[in-house]
Amino acid sequence: MKYQIKERKSKIHNEHNKEDSPVFEKQEKEKSLFKYDQNSAIAYLFRKFPESYNISNRLVNEIILKNPDFKPVKVLDFGSGVSPFGHIIKEKFPDCEKIYCIENNEFMNRLGKYLTKEMDSFDWNSSIHELAILENNYKFDMINCSFVLEEILSPKDRLLLVETLIEKLAPNGFITFVFVGSPMGFRYMHDIRQIILKKSREDFNILGPCSHHLECPLLNSTSTWCHFEQSWPRYSGNIIPRDKSERNIIKSKFCYITIRKGLLLTGINSSNIELIKSFKYSRIINSVIKRDGHNILD
Repeated sequence: MKYQIKERKSKIHNEHNKEDSPVFEKQEKEKSLFKYDQNSAIAYLFRKFPESYNISNRLVNEIILKNPDFKPVKVLDFGSGVSPFGHIIKEKFPDCEKIYCIENNEFMNRLGKYLTKEMDSFDWNSSIHELAILENNYKFDMINCSFVLEEILSPKDRLLLVETLIEKLAPNGFITFVFVGSPMGFRYMHDIRQIILKKSREDFNILGPCSHHLECPLLNSTSTWCHFEQSWPRYSGNIIPRDKSERNIIKSKFCYITIRKGLLLTGINSSNIELIKSFKYSRIINSVIKRDGHNILD
């Protein structure tokens, strides 16, 4: 199942982390559940697959950039849809042995199987319980959970799922959580960040968007929140007909957090000194404002 979230986009309330606040209750009531049928699953493939594909590509590239020796063998894509994340993994890591996709919607699951029928490394499941046939100590080198937690209405169930997925992560593995780039998505991301901050840095570290373990500087902001923009090209008109007024480039906003089980870096030497500096780089959190002779970055 998927759902859309309707919410005000003007300002963030300081109570964004208080789940018993009137704001939170209102947002919970405004969620409208949407079940995919065969036609809407195909529509997802046309409209949302490119968006998720490009966002996944960006996050995996960030992991590779900062961990060039990382080579996942066993990958889990939870709430995969048709698994754009799995396709990125297969492109970046052709030797990946197994990509376990979990999607409980019958039509999305069936479409995902069809798209990957010639790829033996994909293993499709409708529930995480189907993986019970694996060994109890079976761990994944990389786990992805994109646009899924918004579908779980209970805060306790959301955090339980987060802890379960983190528990399934292998040492030195990475797990990514992706959300809609809204104040609500930022709140969900921050909740996961708080879970990691309570753990030892010997065990877990935040790779992105910011690798520090201090308070988020945007936590109490009333005008903005931590989110990013990903641009991707629309299908050309000779592939899928479209109206002339439609833009060629689509921009999607998202929130995310990438976590590593273990230390981010195990040593400092002359070859990785610039890489170490990159962990302290600032982040561009809004679209670049272009002016004559200069650009404005937030």
